[in-house]
Amino acid sequence: MLAVILSVLKTIGIVLLIVLLIAIFLALVVLFVPIRYRIKGDYPKTVFADGEGFDKEKAFLSVKFSWLLHIVSGGLVHPDNTEFVVRLFGIRIFPRKKKAEKPEVDKKEKKDRKDKHKKEESAEDTGDKGKKPAVIVKTEGFGDDDTDISETAEKVTEFNNGSNGNIENYAGEEDEEDKESFFDKLGKLAKAASELIRRPQHVFVKIRYTIFRLCDKISMIKTTLENPIFERAYNLVKAKLIRLIKMILPDKYNVEVYFGAGDPATEAELMAVYGVLYPILFDNLKFIPDFENRALGADIDLKGHITVFTVIYCVAVCYFNKDVKKVIKRFKKIMNS
Repeated sequence: MLAVILSVLKTIGIVLLIVLLIAIFLALVVLFVPIRYRIKGDYPKTVFADGEGFDKEKAFLSVKFSWLLHIVSGGLVHPDNTEFVVRLFGIRIFPRKKKAEKPEVDKKEKKDRKDKHKKEESAEDTGDKGKKPAVIVKTEGFGDDDTDISETAEKVTEFNNGSNGNIENYAGEEDEEDKESFFDKLGKLAKAASELIRRPQHVFVKIRYTIFRLCDKISMIKTTLENPIFERAYNLVKAKLIRLIKMILPDKYNVEVYFGAGDPATEAELMAVYGVLYPILFDNLKFIPDFENRALGADIDLKGHITVFTVIYCVAVCYFNKDVKKVIKRFKKIMNS
């Protein structure tokens, strides 16, 4: 019995060890096997006439990548296929293929049938069950009541045949209303004038407060930049960023550019820059100038790789560094103060 239990435990242990080794192997493969990319571009040598510009249809661009003997691959090609595609063992996994849509004729026929069916149902529901109810209009104030008409007539005659005293009373009331509105307008004007006087004072106080806060923040940033903690953090991040950029940049490249700015002075400046960089780029970059015309032509071929381990390592070292954490915390405090 004990031997059976030990053999079962041994088998389970061996299986778990194999699974663990496979997981470690896959993790190492993902981390250390590089993702290789290649970028190819071409634009035929073209001399632009007046008013003519860059034509996208003439340009050719191919961006491709592969990983682990092309098990995972993908890319895009312009102008043939501008959609970025990812394939696994040659099978497209992203984006997924869209289902073929049915022809529009079938959709229109179905829609017409549904509309016809709805009309038939509505006709059956209404049918000859009854006529529409008559609309009853209620007229208020214009009925056959003789008392209302007589009352309004009496009021009109009294107003027309009124005495001079009544008219004077109406005029006096209107004068009082005009006087009150005039004083109200004066009060509003006084309030507006006081607000105009006070507003520049408030604006000046706010500007002064903002300047003081800005000066405080500048002094705090200055003390932070002069601190040795910031210097150590800056040197660390700079070194890791340079390493990351060097890894991402292409290992091999061959570029040929034919360019004319249409201005001899601008073209001479470009040639001066190319002359400074010529000792570094002479074998990989070829620049052909055109001093007379506006022209463009290019032939680009870039090859490189990206290693996941390098990216994770550089980011992790910067993120978990104590000096970097202190600097980030300090800048957050300055911004929120």
